[in-house]
Amino acid sequence: MYEIKTIRAEEEHVPILTNLSRYYTYDVSEFASELHGYEIGEDGHYAECVREYWEDPTVDALLLQADDEWAGFALVKYHLNNKETNYEIAEFFVARKFRRKGIATQFAHQVFNTYPGEWEVNVWPKNPLAVAFWTSSISRYVNREIEPVLNYHAHYECEMVTIRF
Repeated sequence: MYEIKTIRAEEEHVPILTNLSRYYTYDVSEFASELHGYEIGEDGHYAECVREYWEDPTVDALLLQADDEWAGFALVKYHLNNKETNYEIAEFFVARKFRRKGIATQFAHQVFNTYPGEWEVNVWPKNPLAVAFWTSSISRYVNREIEPVLNYHAHYECEMVTIRF
């Protein structure tokens, strides 16, 4: 059993967040090939995806540690003028070696508990493992079955599976 910690990212954590985000970009590139920003750059690295969020005052970055090892991150976006939800998981990543151990679910629940309110999670429908993870994790969090909805998401300019709770 891992001891997990959720840490609010500060300026000193930007290099860690940037490095972890490259693994995230690599992972999701399989499902986001038609979107810009998920290709391998001229330097041979995947792009980092956190800079735009780090500079956005409506986004908080949280880092995950499992037994004091960096294990992932979550980017939480505040919906300041949205009547339906208060928060959105903008990006969520847990490194492969920590998956299928319950760590991602614990981390997600810690994130939800850190920001009480109405939530929205959007997932690419081409990523059935992520859809299953979020559906199961959120259902356990709210203690009832959740029905994801497929709809067009303007920010991503594509269809997404949306879960609101």
